[in-house]
Amino acid sequence: MIAAACAAAAVWLLLVPRRAHVEARLGLQHRGGNRRLLLVLAAVSVGLALGEPTRVVQLATGTGLLLFGFRQVRHARARSARWRRLDDSAEVLESLAAELSAGAPSQRAMERLADDWTFLAPAAGAARLGGDVAAALRSITPSAQPLRDLAAAWDVAERSGAPLADALARVIRSVDSAREARREIQASLGPARATAHTLALLPLFGVGLGSSMGYDPLQILTETLLGACCLAVGAALCCAGLAWVDLLADRAERA
Repeated sequence: MIAAACAAAAVWLLLVPRRAHVEARLGLQHRGGNRRLLLVLAAVSVGLALGEPTRVVQLATGTGLLLFGFRQVRHARARSARWRRLDDSAEVLESLAAELSAGAPSQRAMERLADDWTFLAPAAGAARLGGDVAAALRSITPSAQPLRDLAAAWDVAERSGAPLADALARVIRSVDSAREARREIQASLGPARATAHTLALLPLFGVGLGSSMGYDPLQILTETLLGACCLAVGAALCCAGLAWVDLLADRAERA
């Protein structure tokens, strides 16, 4: 009966209309919680259908580890993309400053930059048509802090009539300071991340040590209910530790 209930819940989550399209329209990030819960319920229902509680724990543990692995890969890619956007935006500021120092008008300089960085196409179009370039820069998605600073500098230059190059120079100095601070934070967080990953791998060395002493820890972990529960708890603690280190590192990098 429990297996049937879990299977029914999994089918309901599979068929129910998800909110991904609504969240996309609102600019929110879809977390994919329904899919994760769907996989866990499917694993539990299959294990219960087999009639072995040990298999239930094993399937749930394996599904959880698989989902956590996907989460780590997605988190690493998002982090790399975020830093790449920051670096690209900083290069845009430096290139724009070079164009302005060469005597090019700001609108023409923005059009030239759009040839190398396609995400500047809205701002280049606004500059070509005499529109609001600052608003176009703020509308770029995904945005980055250097682009928002550039939009503020462009807005100030248009409203006050001051040269854009002067405001842009101050923005570049601020961005360079922020990038240097980011590199220092990344260097200081490297050992902590390496330690967390090493500690997460220690249970594997423990299994190898037990095998070398003549015991069979894998048989206990995979064939007994108590061992499967210990494996599930240990895996959950390892995943929680890695997630906590990533959370602290992200907060420090974004501070």
